[in-house]
This record gives sequence, C-alpha cells and structure tokens, in this order.
Amino acid sequence: MFSYQFPRQKVLCDEKPFSRELLRSLLEMVYTGSPPFTGYLKVAGIGSDLHFLFFLKGSPYAAGRYQKNKPVGYSIQDFGRILASADDKAISITLCQTDPILLKCMLLFLQTEPDIKAPTSLLDIE
Repeated sequence: MFSYQFPRQKVLCDEKPFSRELLRSLLEMVYTGSPPFTGYLKVAGIGSDLHFLFFLKGSPYAAGRYQKNKPVGYSIQDFGRILASADDKAISITLCQTDPILLKCMLLFLQTEPDIKAPTSLLDIE
C-alpha cells in the first residue's frame, strides 16, 4: 500500500470507505465546527497517490498529493475534479484535525515553488 505516513494529530474519521454521503457529512462537520476546523482530508485509493485537501479556520485553504514517493502541489479545483471522476469503490477517506503550525509544515512539504523569489544579488549572507 502506501509507505508514507502523513502526520496525524486528532483523527476524526479514519480510513473509511468513501461515499458521497460520508464526504457530505465530513464537510458539514468542517464547515460548522466550533471552534473553526483546521486540518486536512486525505483521500487514498485513486491510483497509487494520496490526495489532500487542507482547511484553515473552517474554509478550504490548499490541496496537494503524494505521488510516486514525491510531494506534488496542485489546486483545490484539481482535487475536486479528480475526486469527482474517481471510482468510489476503491477510495478511502480520512479526516484529521491539526493545529495551524503543523498545517503550515505540511503545506511547506507539498509546496512546489518558493512563495518569494529574489535575485541572489539582494541576499546579504553576512
């Protein structure tokens, strides 16, 4: 199966078989939770990839995937498109709540390019 174990703090739903109803109830939990939900939704079983949708304060924030032992960033729209076209029978879904610091660390892991770019002449090493 998958050799990479993504960090988990508080697991709210663990590797349950995917269904549209389960996804709807998990998203309702995310959107209406108090305090606002911060964490991620992990989807496994779409090919050999792990797909992630990250939430910050109850709103979708970013998406990414772990493909061929490498992190790959992609958009929330891509996440939705892939999930909508997948075969429900092979998919499992996990919902984990995290703190904002762990969430940021996971996003940095999946980041494909630096947020800020500058010429090296602007860097002062000393």
